[in-house]
Amino acid sequence: MYDYGSDNGVNEFYHTWFGDGTNWDNVQNDLYGPAPGFLTGGPNPSYNWDACCPSGCSGLTCNSNQVDRIMGQPKQKAYDDFNTSWPMNS
Repeated sequence: MYDYGSDNGVNEFYHTWFGDGTNWDNVQNDLYGPAPGFLTGGPNPSYNWDACCPSGCSGLTCNSNQVDRIMGQPKQKAYDDFNTSWPMNS
C-alpha cells in the first residue's frame, strides 16, 4: 500500500496464509508480502506469549523485545506489527 500513498501501513499480520518466513510474510522484506486490503484485528491489551516462555519451549525462541513492545502499553496501543506463531502467539 506504500505505492498508493500509505505512510503507516501494516507490514505483516498473523494468518497461516502469510506465515512467518514465507514469501508472503512481510511487505518490506519478502518477495510478495501479504495481499493489500486486509485489516488487522487492532490492539490486544490481553496479549501474552506462551507459558513456556522465556525458556522451555522445545528450543524455539521467545523474543522478550517483541513482548515488551506490547505489554505495558496503554490498552489502545497494545499492538505490534508481527506474525510469529507459537510460542510468541501473535
